[in-house]
Amino acid sequence: MSEDGRSIFLASAIVNGDDETGILSIREIRIADEDFGKTICRFEIGIPWFEMMSLALQGSYVALTTHEECFLVNWRDNVGICFSMRMSGTEGVEHDFRTEPYRCSFHPNDPVIFVFDDLCKSRISIIDVPDDMPRLTHKMSSLQEHWTPGNIQAREERAIMLPIPENLDCKVFQSGFRAISRSLIVLDLLVVAPEAQTFSFIDMFNLPRTIYTRHSVDTSCWTLQTEFTRFNTPALKTPEFRLMNTQIRPGVFFIMLLVGQTRTLIVPKFSEGYRNLYSWARIALPRYLAEKTRTDGREIMVPTCFDLRSGKLLAFLPDGLHVVQY
Repeated sequence: MSEDGRSIFLASAIVNGDDETGILSIREIRIADEDFGKTICRFEIGIPWFEMMSLALQGSYVALTTHEECFLVNWRDNVGICFSMRMSGTEGVEHDFRTEPYRCSFHPNDPVIFVFDDLCKSRISIIDVPDDMPRLTHKMSSLQEHWTPGNIQAREERAIMLPIPENLDCKVFQSGFRAISRSLIVLDLLVVAPEAQTFSFIDMFNLPRTIYTRHSVDTSCWTLQTEFTRFNTPALKTPEFRLMNTQIRPGVFFIMLLVGQTRTLIVPKFSEGYRNLYSWARIALPRYLAEKTRTDGREIMVPTCFDLRSGKLLAFLPDGLHVVQY
């Protein structure tokens, strides 16, 4: 979101496995009344073909991660680098991310990247954004050789001890940073799991009860605050209800929505601070998302976001961005 609240900035990466090409782009979508929906391409650059694991955007910086490396770009200055990581405190030894994917988030105030290792979900590496990244001059070419390679050593590594039983089949999501006050910013980790231990995570949407926890980490002193909630209703047994469990930033949840399959979204709602106040929001979808509208039999997967603070649902349909106010 722009500082004046009149635009949304969207980072996207498209890769083509047939010719092994890719494009990283930044688009500005105007949401002010006078030019609502107007889209401006602010940045485009060619990237090599790869299996993309995550994409993060914060201000001028965008980071795209793969199984092996990270493409880091300052899109306003048109500079960038491709790097792999080394473990902090281990000279000359690379941190091996090739066996498991990893994800990253930018600190909201400082030029720092927090990298999350999926092999050990509680391990976080902290990296300073380089201030001497080379200029990007290759435009739309997808050759790897255009990217300056480098090894960046993590400034610090931390292992967060989450209060989760070892035998709990769960999924951990990192949802970025949240401001408690002007002086306190916490990093939120979300955990979703079925309460019945005989089921796997894949089956969790068919269970009548789901445990949902938020773990807030104060990265200035690495203390942890945990909040638990449960959704206890037979509604999750039907595909007409979907739980939005991927929080892409504090209070903003994301889901790939299959048009015509879901009528109601279930969104967990935690407190803004440390008050342990939580509830659930039920979002009734508009007809053009809840009912099948195509006559050719084709299914549409729609990227959909819901912002708890503003009550806005954003659906990126083929004919444009749709915004529903609740």
